[in-house]
Amino acid sequence: MFRSTFNLACTAVGCVLIFALSGCQTGAQYNPARDAYYDYDFAQSCTILREEIMGSDDEQVILNNLRLGMAALAEGDWEQADRALNHSFHWLSTPGLNDDRNTAAVLTHEGVRIWKGEPFEQALGYHYVATLHAINNDWENARAAAANSIMRLSDFQEGPQSYSNNNPATNFTLGLLMQAIASDHASLADSTPLYEAALKNDTELRSIIDALRQRRYNTILLLDFGKGPSKKSFGPDNAHAEFINQSNQQHAARITINKQQSIRALPVCNVNELADEYTWNRFEEIRQTKSAIGQTLFLSGAILAGASDDDSTLWAGVGMMLAGLFSRATSSADLRYLDYAPQLIYLIPLELDQISDLSAHIEHVPNATIQLPAITPGTTDQPRVIYLRLYHHAGPQPAWLTTHNMNHETQGNDHTMTRVSENTPPGDSP
Repeated sequence: MFRSTFNLACTAVGCVLIFALSGCQTGAQYNPARDAYYDYDFAQSCTILREEIMGSDDEQVILNNLRLGMAALAEGDWEQADRALNHSFHWLSTPGLNDDRNTAAVLTHEGVRIWKGEPFEQALGYHYVATLHAINNDWENARAAAANSIMRLSDFQEGPQSYSNNNPATNFTLGLLMQAIASDHASLADSTPLYEAALKNDTELRSIIDALRQRRYNTILLLDFGKGPSKKSFGPDNAHAEFINQSNQQHAARITINKQQSIRALPVCNVNELADEYTWNRFEEIRQTKSAIGQTLFLSGAILAGASDDDSTLWAGVGMMLAGLFSRATSSADLRYLDYAPQLIYLIPLELDQISDLSAHIEHVPNATIQLPAITPGTTDQPRVIYLRLYHHAGPQPAWLTTHNMNHETQGNDHTMTRVSENTPPGDSP
């Protein structure tokens, strides 16, 4: 009888052990939407994400809508980008979003919480909302979104911080510049403190900042390049997580105008550096504690069960082992992250005196070029804003990136057209 009970107990422990081991698998998973995005197939990425979302506001609602909005921006699908990014803005701005899920996250797994991302990921989310509004020359909303991106990081600066337009205490230069540009064109506030803060952060950006302050531009390129850091887990029960750089580029972008004039621009944001500085570890200690408790319970239960000579002691030991396995299986880190984020972001003001052929290239990086023929500039008061997405692509670039005879006034998901995201000049239909 005792041997039969012992065999049953071993079977129970084995089943839970299999569950625990499967729950701890945190390696890279196949993600067709992400694969399509990084293969320049932005339309397919949008299609897959739309099918995944299907109007459901689950724990992935912010992350999937940010992914969809970023893919739609790169595709030039304005309606889709507007719906997805504004939906993510609504959820990001909702206070107490996970108040009713935090207890469940502690008792089970933190993946039950609605993903809001690390502070730097939230800031990037607001930045892309600001980008969409800038493309549409909606400067008031662009300014509001850019201000939110800064505030998401200012609370994590060292020392006391009190963010305001006159006291922009942050080293998020991208957010400062986006808010300054939007403030200028919305005529809502003095942008001088913002430009001065950006220059204090990086004096090598002086030429860009001077051009912006002096309104020496009628076109703005917002260029994303490369892959941002990925989130990995390690340690006992994969309870520790950190962001790992997928690339570590710091190259300038080279913009050529009509095959004659050449402009060199440094990145205004390195997402790797943001990830290093602006992360929080609210659940880190909880995960490590659950892992340690789980190991102790499992070991103690195994000793008790092994030394038992009656059913009650055996099952007490098995119960401890099962509780330990469950605790360990639910202590793994949540590895969701904004996997569409770039590594480098460029903000490049241009002053075009006529319809121009542009070429954008990342220096010293093969297959990182895009041709922009027949670009109509905006005006000093209503600049044209163009969003571009480039990668370090292992294979040949798609033809639409490098051909010289595309119609850049056509927007949408037609693969024969451009993948350049830009605002439509007055009088044209989107």
